[in-house]
Amino acid sequence: MGKLFLFETRKLIKQKSIYICLAIAVALIILTALVFAMSEKLIEGGEIIFGTASFTKGALTNSSFFLLLGVIVSLFCCDDYSNGTIKNIYAKGFSHTQVYFTKYLFSLILSLVLAAVCILVSYIIGAAFARRDDCGNLGAVMVCELVTVIGYHGIFFAVSMMLCKVGGSLAINIIAPIIFGIVLSLLTVLLQTSVENTKIDFGYIWFDSVYNELGSATVKAKEYVRAVLMSLIYAGGFVTLGYFINRRKEV
Repeated sequence: MGKLFLFETRKLIKQKSIYICLAIAVALIILTALVFAMSEKLIEGGEIIFGTASFTKGALTNSSFFLLLGVIVSLFCCDDYSNGTIKNIYAKGFSHTQVYFTKYLFSLILSLVLAAVCILVSYIIGAAFARRDDCGNLGAVMVCELVTVIGYHGIFFAVSMMLCKVGGSLAINIIAPIIFGIVLSLLTVLLQTSVENTKIDFGYIWFDSVYNELGSATVKAKEYVRAVLMSLIYAGGFVTLGYFINRRKEV
């Protein structure tokens, strides 16, 4: 296992796409900060648009983090299958289980580190240039957002390991979450227009609603619980499904 860990570590260090996507994320954060700062100057009345806490809370959305994460995870997981390196790995005696969960561990750590960097950059920019706003629940929100990264990563990882092809994984990981969110919104609208006084919202089972609630000035305790449970359920379900499908694939 030590050799497998060393191999994945070297691959991570050499993966240029990671550095490119991180640079794009940081650039988007800076551009968003500029837009917020300029917008605040145009609005009279002292309304805080560019606040330290609110800007930090929006770090992952401001950086299009999950879009970029889908790209990074797809490239990292499928690279060995695309260039044929995976055959050499199995030829050295490593099992499907060892390879699968080693890739899961390394890609998960990478995802959390990149998310933490985006949050840290947002906080530094906010603390340096934004106005102070309520930071009372900022720490708890940031922890929950990192947990949701586990959920998103589990989905992207499972899809990549099931397909083992860069093109297909990129397409699904980038497009599917967007389409899924739109479909849930459409179903909610159709239900609410056809059934009177219904409060059912299908979007409640997807991460978009989690971020809307976590971005609020005050976050209820149940929203923290929902964010954690939803993320762990998605991650556990997809990673388990991906494992059983991946182990059946021939290389």
